[in-house]
Amino acid sequence: MKILIIHTYGMGDMIMFTPALKKIKEKYPKAEIDFVVFQKFAINPIKNCDFVKNIYTSDFNIKNIIKTVYFLRKNKYDISFVTSGTSSLKGGLFSFLIGAKERVGEYKKFKNLFYTRTVQYIEKLHRVENNLMLVGCKEKKIKPFICGVNEKKLFNKDIKIGFHIGSNKQFEKKRWEKSKFIKLINKIKSNFGNIETIIFSGPDEQNESQEVAEMTNSKLLLNLPFNRLAKEISVCDVFINTDSGLGHIASCFENIEIFTIFGPAKDYKAKPYSKKAHVIKLGLECQPCYGTDRFKKCKNLECLKNLSVDYVYDFILKNSEVLNNAK
Repeated sequence: MKILIIHTYGMGDMIMFTPALKKIKEKYPKAEIDFVVFQKFAINPIKNCDFVKNIYTSDFNIKNIIKTVYFLRKNKYDISFVTSGTSSLKGGLFSFLIGAKERVGEYKKFKNLFYTRTVQYIEKLHRVENNLMLVGCKEKKIKPFICGVNEKKLFNKDIKIGFHIGSNKQFEKKRWEKSKFIKLINKIKSNFGNIETIIFSGPDEQNESQEVAEMTNSKLLLNLPFNRLAKEISVCDVFINTDSGLGHIASCFENIEIFTIFGPAKDYKAKPYSKKAHVIKLGLECQPCYGTDRFKKCKNLECLKNLSVDYVYDFILKNSEVLNNAK
């Protein structure tokens, strides 16, 4: 049996698919499992997976999509799964064109005739749980994972707090202000003597991260290879970030307390999937608005601009066992 998983989103969404991937392997233990990924960085969580045979990459250029369809048709897949959140029409059409015999995907209002089996998309469910429904699994709280990165918790002499202040450049409006991160880090360090702070950064927020590291006397880890990045995050005691893929990396390790700052995005859909994950937000009536006309019209982003350093600090202090035990 041959199975193809079609994934159009990024790295964080791929991590949120891994519990469903685990269930696919359990349900079809002898199947060959392939992926086609439309954002290249999304391959990283699964590239070292010993039960994934092939990972193909494409993009959203129509010529490349046509080439990918012709190439994948030759593999004669028995089943295709389109990961949660993908357009029902586009995902269904792609599955149909590659010739998969059984085609599984979501629908919102109307069932898609291109799919042979459909699962209704439930807005209020977390992305992990929507993905699990695709494979017929009602079980929840299955931990995400990164293939090839084991959880090895070391004893830290100092409390390690990781920060990711940025996001993909495409989603800059999700970011909390750089100046507020500087004040937050310095406030934490001034109130706790045994703190090591680490700034994780990719190329999209490199300049801002360098400034934050300098202004807070923090260690800067810049543009790390993915597995090294995951290993460095895995030894943190606390991880504080804006809504970004690095929070999902942290969710793969059980002992990390995660605090994610949410503005316009849907926290109930995309927060790190961990028992120790916390969402920091103001809870305004207009939240969430991402992907709606309200977001396009919003000029102030009060959900982030009015989120004060004191509010974030007090929330973390109230909910962090690590910091409370360090008092």
